[in-house]
Amino acid sequence: MRRGRSFSATDNASSPPVILVNETLARLWWPNGDPLGDRVVIGRYKGRDFGTPAPRQVVGVAADTKTSYLQEPPRPTVYVPASQLDGARGGINWVLRGHLPAGFAAELRRAVAEIDSRQRIGRIRTMEEVVSATTASSRFDAWLFAF
Repeated sequence: MRRGRSFSATDNASSPPVILVNETLARLWWPNGDPLGDRVVIGRYKGRDFGTPAPRQVVGVAADTKTSYLQEPPRPTVYVPASQLDGARGGINWVLRGHLPAGFAAELRRAVAEIDSRQRIGRIRTMEEVVSATTASSRFDAWLFAF
């Protein structure tokens, strides 16, 4: 977090709606001001519903992150607590930081199935695999040029 706060356990379905914005969006929408405390309406974007289109208070500014294309600049991004999505459709990406045991993927799939057998877990990858996949084309071009 660059400014403000992150989500907390109190940011749930019965609390006032909140969002986080990334630094790129903060610079774009608030070039001369501070987004903290301002309200934004998020309803539908690219065919996805993001819950009730009630105004959401900006409670924090998160650092920019890279997309799957490392060469591109960061995209304007908002983050909404999962507990405030009102059953929004679409996938959710989770990022876990730490040293995880070798059988973590199988244990995670089993635990999720016990909670809700209709939920599916897609790809589980290490950060090394993500970076390797996103830089493969550039590495191949460099190898080809060197050859």
